[in-house]
Amino acid sequence: PCVWRLRHCLLGLPTTLSTPFVGALTACMGGVVLATDIGVEVVYALPDRQVVITLRVCQGSTAREVIVQSGILNDFSEIDLDSSSIGVFSQILGAGGIEGPSKYRVRDLDRLEIYRPLIADPKEVRRRRAKVNQATQS
Repeated sequence: PCVWRLRHCLLGLPTTLSTPFVGALTACMGGVVLATDIGVEVVYALPDRQVVITLRVCQGSTAREVIVQSGILNDFSEIDLDSSSIGVFSQILGAGGIEGPSKYRVRDLDRLEIYRPLIADPKEVRRRRAKVNQATQS
């Protein structure tokens, strides 16, 4: 298991080693791996199904790296990481002072959510529904 985990982390390395990753990577001795990887989920929902991919990644990986490593982009060609919103437990990355997907470092047990674009503006849908209700009550 030691070699598999170490290899798994090395395959997911960014082109340059970040300080958090270097600090997290520890020696593999006697078949024991110490604090090199964490568990995360990548989630994508369609109207008819939800896909949840659970994987282990290196500590210090960014949200974008984790999504690429999950392989979900191969299964859903409509996902465009440059235009799709990504969140962690409903908190959109890159908004409200949270780092964007390319900088946000995932934490153990994070749930990365890939959001589809809205088909209709919710405010407009409510306005139309209110008009219909007014017309039927008159």
